[in-house]
Amino acid sequence: MDNERISQKFKKVYRELDSLNAKIDVQDGWFLFKSHRYTIEELLESSNHQRILTISAKIGDDIQNWKKNNNLDSEEEESYFAHRENIEDILHELNLKIEDREPTLWEHVQVSLETFTSFVMENLPDTLIESFFPALKNRGMKLLRLVLKR
Repeated sequence: MDNERISQKFKKVYRELDSLNAKIDVQDGWFLFKSHRYTIEELLESSNHQRILTISAKIGDDIQNWKKNNNLDSEEEESYFAHRENIEDILHELNLKIEDREPTLWEHVQVSLETFTSFVMENLPDTLIESFFPALKNRGMKLLRLVLKR
C-alpha cells in the first residue's frame, strides 16, 4: 500500500540513498594508479548518513503529530512503516557494500609501502636516523603519505 502524501515525504531520503550509493565506487586516477575518491570511513560517516537520519526523524515526528491530531489514516500509517522498513534495509545493504568494498591495486600498494616504511623507520637505530636522515626522524610517515596522496 503506497500513499502519495507519505511517498512525497520520503523522496529526499531516497535521493540521499542514491547519492550515497553513487559515491561508493567513484575512483580517481589513471590506469594502475586509481584509488577510491572516498575512504570507507568517509562514506560511513558521510553527510548523506546524517541527512538520511535527520529527514527520517522529521518524517517520524510528522507522522506522530498527524496521528495525535487524527490526521493520519491506517493506509498512510502502513505506507509510512513500509517506507521506513525499506529505507532501513537499503541503508543496511549500502553500509555492507561500503564495508566490503575491495581496495584498488594502487590502494594495496600504498598500504604495503606505508607498512614497509613504518617498519623500516621503527627498526632503524636512532643514531643512523639522526646521522643520515635527520629530516625524516619525525616526518618520515608524513612525507610518505604526502607522496602517496592519502
